[in-house]
Amino acid sequence: MNTQVIILGFHRSGTSLFTDYLNQAGLFVGSDLLGATPTNHRGHFEDRGIVHFHTSMLQRAGVNWLASAPYFPIYVPQDHKEVLRLLANRDAHNAVWGFKDPRTCLFWDLWDTHASNPVYVVPLRHYEFCVDSLQRRAFRDANTKNVGRQHNLRIANNPDMSAASWLLHMARVLECVSKAPERSFVVDMHQLNKESRPVRMVNEKFDLALEDIEFGRVFDQSHFKATMRHPPVISPSLRQQCEELWQELLARADPEGASAATREVRSYRPFVLKTDNAEYERLRLEVGLGGGVRRDKKAPPRPAVARAMNDGEVAGLFAERMRAGRYGKFLKFMEPFLSAVFDWLNKR
Repeated sequence: MNTQVIILGFHRSGTSLFTDYLNQAGLFVGSDLLGATPTNHRGHFEDRGIVHFHTSMLQRAGVNWLASAPYFPIYVPQDHKEVLRLLANRDAHNAVWGFKDPRTCLFWDLWDTHASNPVYVVPLRHYEFCVDSLQRRAFRDANTKNVGRQHNLRIANNPDMSAASWLLHMARVLECVSKAPERSFVVDMHQLNKESRPVRMVNEKFDLALEDIEFGRVFDQSHFKATMRHPPVISPSLRQQCEELWQELLARADPEGASAATREVRSYRPFVLKTDNAEYERLRLEVGLGGGVRRDKKAPPRPAVARAMNDGEVAGLFAERMRAGRYGKFLKFMEPFLSAVFDWLNKR
């Protein structure tokens, strides 16, 4: 019986890196793959035929690759036929093979229905890093590509779009690993280093015979950002949903990838933009965290609150006010101007 190794994960979460690692260990992931880009310098390791199939289903529903709005696929008979064709073509040449495409998160149940022995490998990366990476890539693409500039500007200026997309994709992944825990391997990418050998657990769990190699064969810290100066400005309610889902996913991470004793919980962290220290302090004072003495004697006294807000809630409220206030209006006002500048630069 054939075994199909399906790598599930959101965009910019390390799926290309982990698929490259499995490929180096001997897993066949396709003969016609998407090429390298400045942000995936070793390649995407995505099978063009499978990506085209997933893209066609999204387009039929009027959804783009980001899929940031609520979306649940409806399969037609042609979708089932195409999956069977793709599976048969690859099963005929490889007893064990795999594929990766972030869009698979939305369609995993279709593959699960028809594949003979599907197993799932899920690389986890915290949503803040995924959103941050998507924003940085969108800024660069808006400046260098003629196609999709307006869409890239929206992604770059609206982190909620990427966060909502992460939530949609990874909620489907949680559904998958919850329904088939014995066929799922979840690894926390933040806990891997050059000496890690997660392929050992993949082999043990799925009874495979991939080569036991170190993660360092493909891992390059300079191309996989581990820190950032400021987390993206995600609205508090959406951030809370993402954090709850992240904790649910992290709880299912295989112990080889992260031990309970050493795992770092990357929950919401307060942040301050350098240009807004004064505004942030005023907000802290308003909710009762200002430190005991009002800096402005003419300022109104602190309101009586039933429960003091913590720093995380204050930072979330600060972010919400920023987005609803002058910063959000400024970015919306500047978008046409930035687009015109990028057009001019590309024509030079």
